[in-house]
Amino acid sequence: MLFHSLALPLQNKYKRNVVLQQTKDLIQQSVERTKPNKQRIVLPEATEERTLKAADRVLADDIADIILIGNPEEIKNLAKGWDLHNIDKATIIDPLNNEKS
Repeated sequence: MLFHSLALPLQNKYKRNVVLQQTKDLIQQSVERTKPNKQRIVLPEATEERTLKAADRVLADDIADIILIGNPEEIKNLAKGWDLHNIDKATIIDPLNNEKS
């Protein structure tokens, strides 16, 4: 009985690892399929942490062109504070100082 109780957590851990690896593989396949058909994504909530981190990842993987809407200085400072290295690849549009707005 002791061996059975020890084996159960190992089985669960193994199953979690298998599912995690399958998920990573699926994401990688999706990324590879999207690269030839690169799209443009506009993100208006550019000062939110989750938004900037997602944008940084998309830019790092060269999945899409990113347009961030917000104050460029604030966005760059936030990116630096969160150790994001790819935000400079994005186009940043400041709606308060844009001749088209």
